[in-house]
Amino acid sequence: MGFVASGPAYCPSKVFRHPSGDIVSAASFMLARPQAPLPLGVLPDLDQGDERAALLGADVINDWDARFVAQLAVPCAQRISLKRDGRTEHALLDVEGGSWAALHEDNGWCLVCQGGSDRLWDDVEDHLTRWKKDGAPALDRFEIAVTPDRQTITWPA
Repeated sequence: MGFVASGPAYCPSKVFRHPSGDIVSAASFMLARPQAPLPLGVLPDLDQGDERAALLGADVINDWDARFVAQLAVPCAQRISLKRDGRTEHALLDVEGGSWAALHEDNGWCLVCQGGSDRLWDDVEDHLTRWKKDGAPALDRFEIAVTPDRQTITWPA
């Protein structure tokens, strides 16, 4: 099995009759739990971080399955797009953790600038690269297991 995500269970396992199984399809699996919108004035300084050429551009998560894998990589992040300095930037923000990543195009290159203790886009790139290396299995091939302490989502390698 390819590893996708493992972390604290968001729902008590007693809610589930069968605390493990397959993800049936994109339409049958609920999106990441809603998160409160960002309070005004809390955007980090998107110019104050570590910048590098991105291995994957922000458009990679326009695909539903890829977006699902990305959300597994950074479950607490919110995705926003904003116009800044005459360009569109795509940002992932973890308000509670304080980490962020902002991507933009520059002369044909996609650059990512990241700040905080976690490198959100690095995690997204890692998950998406492993998923693609494993043949980008469809979501109906993913499996989820939930215990009182954690949930684990895997895909076949």
